[in-house]
Amino acid sequence: MRNFRLILGVFAAVLLAVAPQMGWAQSNVASGQIFGTCADPDGAMMPGVIIQVKNQDTGFTRGTVSDANGFFRLDLLPSGTYDVRGDLSGFKSEIKRGIVVTLGSSIKVEFQLALSAVEEEIIVTAESPVIETTNPSVASDVSSRAIANLPLNGRDFTDFVVLTPGAIAQSDESQGRGGISIAARGIQNSFNIDGANDQSSFFGEERGGTRPPFTFSQASIKEMQVIRNSYNLQFSAGGGIINAITKSGTNQFRGEVFGYYRDQSMTSTNARDDEIDDFEQKQYGFSMGGPVIKDKVHWFAGVDAQDREDPSFRYFRNLDDADIPLWESITGLDYDTEVGDIGQTNDALVFMIKFDWQINNSNLLT
Repeated sequence: MRNFRLILGVFAAVLLAVAPQMGWAQSNVASGQIFGTCADPDGAMMPGVIIQVKNQDTGFTRGTVSDANGFFRLDLLPSGTYDVRGDLSGFKSEIKRGIVVTLGSSIKVEFQLALSAVEEEIIVTAESPVIETTNPSVASDVSSRAIANLPLNGRDFTDFVVLTPGAIAQSDESQGRGGISIAARGIQNSFNIDGANDQSSFFGEERGGTRPPFTFSQASIKEMQVIRNSYNLQFSAGGGIINAITKSGTNQFRGEVFGYYRDQSMTSTNARDDEIDDFEQKQYGFSMGGPVIKDKVHWFAGVDAQDREDPSFRYFRNLDDADIPLWESITGLDYDTEVGDIGQTNDALVFMIKFDWQINNSNLLT
């Protein structure tokens, strides 16, 4: 246990050293919030009610106390399903179960505590998702269920953007990341992962290279939000915002192994019935996570690999007859005309390792 605490201490020190780069993660852009009011049976607001929320999957807890107006708010809650409890001496405790907090959401929960001479508890189970009425953003959510189950050619999670209203796929790649326009030119899009800026300002895409196959595996992404507010001050973006969060471990060991194969025989021709060039694509990997210490420390790991070969047409122009011997002697190559297909590989490997440590009810280190 002592060695484990030492490792966590070193890990925390490293993260604190780069804290200025993590400022984005201080707001609700990578989490959600629960707020509400506490009242007695007559509708009078109740101060001093102890409010505690607990994540059903990870045991993550956070608490607060209602103010003089009976109002409470809990910020920076990781997405998930929560139980929300209200307690006050002399009143029946009330628990709201199954409150779903998603990326960027603000969920309202109201308590009406009844008088009680003995300690009693009332449990209320949420029957349907809560509809937000306080968030002014023009946004669309891509849920964890959609990310896990919808087919996606290439497993680049940003392709889900075109499923949201207002997103237009453009053939002109100068528009930025895959030519997707959201409220403005694609080059003005903003990418955020786990609250941190992941933007390549030159192309309006993710960091990691010029239009890479993927920089985060689809298996590592939990939820995604596409915001269509132009000049959104919260994100300092002139165009659309692609805001995503990665998965975390839970109190149960869970994982998946996947493999996908495609070639020209599985691809239909276009409207002109053009012949499909030979190609081969393999994608495979896994993701898994679980507890290190139940309700305290969790881990998650994901790996995604791609092996792909496509034909690339190449034409080497003839040189003047007088120049050919000179360049052949310098390069050792045959500079006679060559025309044809050359196999071009596009291999990639991405992986992610993530630890979450709930230090106390007020601090979570990721």
